[in-house]
Amino acid sequence: MRSGEGILNNYFGITDRNQLNKIEFEFVRKRLREIQSKPIPKNFDIKYLLGIHKHLFQDVYPWAGTLREGGFSSKNRVLDNGESHIVEYSFSDYLEYNLTKELEKIKEAKYFKNSKGKEEFCNKIGDLYKELDFLHPFAEGNSRTLREFTRQIGINTGYEIMWEKTYAIKDELYIARDLGVNNNDGSKLIKILNDITEPSKFKVISKQKDTER
Repeated sequence: MRSGEGILNNYFGITDRNQLNKIEFEFVRKRLREIQSKPIPKNFDIKYLLGIHKHLFQDVYPWAGTLREGGFSSKNRVLDNGESHIVEYSFSDYLEYNLTKELEKIKEAKYFKNSKGKEEFCNKIGDLYKELDFLHPFAEGNSRTLREFTRQIGINTGYEIMWEKTYAIKDELYIARDLGVNNNDGSKLIKILNDITEPSKFKVISKQKDTER
């Protein structure tokens, strides 16, 4: 999925990382608006997670909507304050199996709807985000895909996760997420989720099953 220069293969043949980031941002922003105008699904399975990634990145990457390959994955996280740390994600071996297994427990909407209030919901969604982030399904675009995936779960459950509120605390969010990945400690992420989550003001319109179309 990467060129000899380490840049992700893309439709534009771009080999400059900054240029690719700018083009990616514009296309993904447009596709995100499209997704957020569509009905919410009933089943949040691996097929739907891959579908979100494919829709968001379809204009930029020919491999959009496919799982990453290449074994071990790590990142040198550089924060705005200049500090840095290494984040170590899971091996890509058995990635599809592990993703499917993780999402099986939320296959039924009642897994979240049975939550006794916002605190329990945030505990559950924080734990899910932590596990999916550790698996790191995609070569690029994991955060944007997981934010949209969990946002939709929230709406389906009666909560609005306002990820946009984290733009002002970007470093804090990175640290919280990376603690979940490296140390299996989701407590800081769950605290942030409690701060940015409120009961939803929107009525849920669910997608019909494919057999009903």
